Amino acid sequence: MKLLKIIGLLVILFLNNVYCQENADLLRQNKISDPSISANCRELLKQRNDRLTFKQRLLALRLRAENLIKKAPPNRKSVITKLKINRDAVIREASLMQIKIANLEEKIIRKGCPGITLEPKKELIK
Repeated sequence: MKLLKIIGLLVILFLNNVYCQENADLLRQNKISDPSISANCRELLKQRNDRLTFKQRLLALRLRAENLIKKAPPNRKSVITKLKINRDAVIREASLMQIKIANLEEKIIRKGCPGITLEPKKELIK
C-alpha cells in the first residue's frame, strides 16, 4: 500500500513537472502577443541592423583611406589632400550614423519592444 502511494506521488510530480515545462515553453514562444507591436519592433530592428552595417562599411572605408594616405608617395600632394578630405568626410558620416543609431535605439526602448537587449553605447568615432 505504501509503495502505491509513493508511486502515485512520483507520477503526480513527474506529470506536474512535464506540464510546467510545456507551459514555460509556450510562454517563451508567445512573448509578443500584439502583431502590431511585433511588426513595428521588427521594422525598427531592421533599420538598426541596416544602419549598423552601413557604419561598419564606413569604418572600413576610413581604414582604407588611412592606408592609402600612408602608402601614397609624398610628391603626390594633390592625391594625399583628396584622400584626407575623403577620410574626413567618412569620419563625419560615421559619427552622424552613430548618432542616428543611438536615436533609433532610444526609440526602440521607448516603443517598449519586448525581449530586446541592446549593446552598451560606445564612444563616437575619433
